[in-house]
Amino acid sequence: MLFVNSEPEDVWYHMQNVGTDLDLLFMDEDMKVISKKRGKANDPTPIKESGVMFVLEIAPNDKIHVGDEGDLDDDESNYVMKILAPDGST
Repeated sequence: MLFVNSEPEDVWYHMQNVGTDLDLLFMDEDMKVISKKRGKANDPTPIKESGVMFVLEIAPNDKIHVGDEGDLDDDESNYVMKILAPDGST
C-alpha cells in the first residue's frame, strides 16, 4: 500500500491489528528511500520518521535499500510503483 502526504512531514505508523510483518519504505519528495524499517505483526509500537512524503508498505524484502528511488508509472487507469537501485535497475 502506498501512502502519500501532501507535503513532507513527520509521520508514525504502527502494526497493531496487522497479521504479518511488513517493511515500511519512507521516501522524500523525490521518492528517494530515506529509511527502511521492519514492522512486526501486531506490534503497537510507533514506527517514526521525519521529512516523509511517501510511505510504501511491502512484504519483507532485503533487495531495497536506503538511497534507492521510486518511480510512479501512470497509464491513466493503473498506477505502478517501481523502486530503482542507484544504477537505475529495478
